[in-house]
Amino acid sequence: MENLIIFLITFLKLAIVIASDQQPACVLTENITLNCGALSDAYGSDGPFWVGDKSSKYGPVESSHNISEGYEADSQGGSVDKVPYMTARVSTSKLKYTFPVTPGQKFLRLYFYPASYNNFEPDKAFFSVKAGSFALLKNFSAFLVAESLKVNHLLENSA
Repeated sequence: MENLIIFLITFLKLAIVIASDQQPACVLTENITLNCGALSDAYGSDGPFWVGDKSSKYGPVESSHNISEGYEADSQGGSVDKVPYMTARVSTSKLKYTFPVTPGQKFLRLYFYPASYNNFEPDKAFFSVKAGSFALLKNFSAFLVAESLKVNHLLENSA
């Protein structure tokens, strides 16, 4: 019986290795790099082209009771790149972006630099991210997470 269990565990490991070798590489069908709060488009220091959100086709969607402003961070601590970390869109009400994408699995990466923007206090900044009916982040504070991890910027991934 013990030999059968060892055989099954070995077979399972082999099956996992074979299955992982047969998976196709991730192919991006959409690659949207949006620099929130930026007035213009720019290249990041590591190469990607970032679209400034104010003039983009993605948003933000605003109305007379829902207005936001783009700001640069009040200070640059550590060694964060200017693009995309040094700008942010600040709003005291609900803010909406719309991304038309094709059906299928998506990978979302959000970049955070929890600094003060136009004297808005970062420890009071909370927000949520929804994709359709799915809540990806809810009452998220980049400041509190970065402070607890003792880092000056964050990447948040969702698939």
